[in-house]
Amino acid sequence: MGMRLFGSSCKCGDTHIVLNYNKVVDNNPDPQNFNIQQIDDINGFKLVIINYPDCNNFEGDKILIYDSNITEEQIKNQKFLDPHFCESKEHISPIARFRPDKNGILYAITFCENFDKT
Repeated sequence: MGMRLFGSSCKCGDTHIVLNYNKVVDNNPDPQNFNIQQIDDINGFKLVIINYPDCNNFEGDKILIYDSNITEEQIKNQKFLDPHFCESKEHISPIARFRPDKNGILYAITFCENFDKT
């Protein structure tokens, strides 16, 4: 998957996911099949660790950052959490995403602690 410099890479509403007996057969996470592992509020941002069991890269783990206008309750109440950046009004979108490993956690915390919102 390539990185887009402008525009959204969100696949919501796309038909790129091919289902075979209710199992996702591509490498993208199913945004309707996820388990929230942890939510931390750091400097107003929400650092969220989510596991997508149908995704096979990094065992389905994702580290996402949500903006300060998103509440923990909003995240927990979502039926659809796409880890891709999206300009959708139907669901919330992360503002940053980090590699799901020890360094990624440190980078995510550093981002949240040091981002100047002014």
